[in-house]
Amino acid sequence: MDPKVSTKVGRKRAPNGIDKRQIAVRLMPEERRKLEQYATSQLLTEGAMLREIFLLGLPAWEATHTNA
Repeated sequence: MDPKVSTKVGRKRAPNGIDKRQIAVRLMPEERRKLEQYATSQLLTEGAMLREIFLLGLPAWEATHTNA
């Protein structure tokens, strides 16, 4: 087999169009432990898990913070 040909199948971790710039998030040790636990159980990266949590909470935050 040609050593230049990769046999690994790439896994895409983010949807198309995602902004690749990173955002630092400071978590308390217990929050970090929970994030790691949930990410592992869902077979996601910690970043992908945090994005899922953000998307779930965003509508609730917007409902209480918009001046409609």
